[in-house]
Amino acid sequence: MMHGFGDCRRPLLETAAVIESVVHQQMTLFLHLATDISEQRGSKVVGPEDILFIMRKDPVKLQRIVHYMGVRDLYQRARTSTSGSSASELQELSTEGGGEISRKKICTNFLQSIDQTGQLRVNKFREWLLRDDNSEVKLSQLVLEMLNRLAYETVAQIVDLALLVKRDAMGRNSDLSRFRTPTVLNPDYPCVFIHQSGSLQEVGSGEDHSIGMDPITPAEVREAVRRYWANNSPLSPFSKTRSPIETRLLAA
Repeated sequence: MMHGFGDCRRPLLETAAVIESVVHQQMTLFLHLATDISEQRGSKVVGPEDILFIMRKDPVKLQRIVHYMGVRDLYQRARTSTSGSSASELQELSTEGGGEISRKKICTNFLQSIDQTGQLRVNKFREWLLRDDNSEVKLSQLVLEMLNRLAYETVAQIVDLALLVKRDAMGRNSDLSRFRTPTVLNPDYPCVFIHQSGSLQEVGSGEDHSIGMDPITPAEVREAVRRYWANNSPLSPFSKTRSPIETRLLAA
């Protein structure tokens, strides 16, 4: 997934673990906010309207999640129509001969064994999301699909921010805001960058990475999250109305 979003061909396991922890924190926060909204409207079950209400201030991401729900509807209708036509074809083939039916049956069993429908992934995502939550939260299938998509987009945004941090480390950024003293420091990430000559950096290790690109490190991910959560206002050190970090969402 990280490679599809722009990382190298073999991302670091440590970086994937850091991104997983951030995504889990974000989805847990999303779930808690949706639970509070459902309780305020007198419902014991978290519905899709609670998720949409949280995302109401970001029209781009709101339109994207609604479009994704439409794609899911098309996929469901296509899968239903395909399964119906397959059953009729099997019935017709049964009168002609059994060789073709056995081949199709083998293919169908294999697709079911590798979870082509995605049901096992949904159950696994539910267990991953509620692993640290002791409360009995009731989630509908539609809410799980929406949270699954939001987790996917959160990973994409974290990788994009980490790639921006990597670009800044190459000494090609002329933004003067980097000379301002930050409100929060990341000890794992350097504050002074040295420009390296050459159009492409040489990969130090002998592993099969993308040409001229090192994998994203955990320090770069933490620096990207720190920059996103930091208050970049010029008067941020003197502000008294700063929202706490744990209430800021990447997907809304």
